[in-house]
Amino acid sequence: RPNRSAENAIARAEFLIQNTRLHYVVEFDVKGFFDNVDHSKLIKQIWSLGIRDKNLLFVLKRILKAPIRLENGAMEYPTKGTPQGGIISPLLANIVLNELDQWVDSQWQDNPVTAKYKTSINANGSINKSNAYKFMRRTNLKEMYIVRYADDFRIFCRTKDEAERTMKAVTQWLMERLHLEVSPTKTKIVNVKHRYSEFLGFKMKVFRRADKYVIKSHVGDKQLEHARQKLITQAKNIIHPRKEKHERGEISLYNSIVVGLQDYYRIATCISKDCSSLGRSVMTVLTNGLKERQGSRLVRNGRKLTVFESQKYGKSKSLRYVKGTDEPVYPISYIRHSIPLSRKRAINCYTPAGRKGLHDNLKINVNLMLALMRQPIGNRSVELADNRISLFSAQYGKCAVTGMPFLTTDEIHCHHIKPKKYGGNDSYENLVLINKLVHRLVHAETVETITYYLEVCNLNKKQMEKLNALRLKAGLGEIRGTQPLKMNKVDCNRL
Repeated sequence: RPNRSAENAIARAEFLIQNTRLHYVVEFDVKGFFDNVDHSKLIKQIWSLGIRDKNLLFVLKRILKAPIRLENGAMEYPTKGTPQGGIISPLLANIVLNELDQWVDSQWQDNPVTAKYKTSINANGSINKSNAYKFMRRTNLKEMYIVRYADDFRIFCRTKDEAERTMKAVTQWLMERLHLEVSPTKTKIVNVKHRYSEFLGFKMKVFRRADKYVIKSHVGDKQLEHARQKLITQAKNIIHPRKEKHERGEISLYNSIVVGLQDYYRIATCISKDCSSLGRSVMTVLTNGLKERQGSRLVRNGRKLTVFESQKYGKSKSLRYVKGTDEPVYPISYIRHSIPLSRKRAINCYTPAGRKGLHDNLKINVNLMLALMRQPIGNRSVELADNRISLFSAQYGKCAVTGMPFLTTDEIHCHHIKPKKYGGNDSYENLVLINKLVHRLVHAETVETITYYLEVCNLNKKQMEKLNALRLKAGLGEIRGTQPLKMNKVDCNRL
């Protein structure tokens, strides 16, 4: 769904397990979900949501009932299920299971009992119903929270009894309301104090630390072994390249697999340990397969890394190059855990207030930023080129002195706050983007030059204060009217 991701689902699951202490997880598995969606029920759900354009509904029916050509050439007309791999299938799946989400929430979070108690608004925008929950825990109501991503969902409970009753209730509800059957062998209750619970390719468990439980997560066992086999297979392709790919293409494909795995699984707390295991397996294959009489073809030096490669793997001691092509082989073991980000409640595509958060992210002139990225940097450092892009985003594409948006790349000048002749560098903290004319005014020393650019720039009092702050740090004097105050050598050396 818009503004939702697997990372948000994992963040929510970890929060419920560790912070809310819901240690009983009901793992549901719907038998062939996409093959068993009831067409008539789905159309009724779409109609009840307020989507009542009959032309649109007619097109959806045609998509659902599109004939399937079998291997023997015969045509089959489906009576249930959604098209496998169809671009609309995930959306239809969310419509089908939206009713499940609402029902589970009505059992606890949005139970009518909560309306009788005083609530407050948390800092993140959520409603604090702790007063109601405190009373509800004294009753026989089932405390349950659902986390769903497409057709894969988990329900979190506080006690084993609540988990057992929840599993029976949800199984019966799915059968009666959505005509979906739950797999009895794969649907189970997991106590994460004793066993790992798997969700979206991750496995999670809590461990006792002092007087509290702390969650640890790994790559799932099946997913880890699948990744191992996939990397080893591609490593063998590097050793014996396919004709249509060649060695350079095989290395590029291997690197893309590494980046994809790291980007998805980086939110596992023990990802470094899991990837170290993968790295040993893969590098053993590559090291043995690329041996020569003169030595190994895996060397420490090769072509110059791109900005992306330099940021991601430039500091790795495990980075190797394949002699002959000089292409880098990304180290799968060089990765650090990244905290999963929860979804932002303020961002929502369907309300004016929610869209405001999205529009705030679109204040930057993306086309100008892309042009700045493609602009040659000459003999400047890669660090400066990278920080220049970051500054453009941080300053929302505006001059740091005037506050006016940049219109062309020629207007954008990257100013060193502490000049290099005084020991300045190309770090992010020492750079600022300002207009070309303002930049000349920062470094101007003669009265004629200062007077000319003051008239052109027409700065107000606040802008002059920002300008003089940059001049002082650059070893020049403040501008008062048209007269610059010179600084002595002692003051310059202190900068």
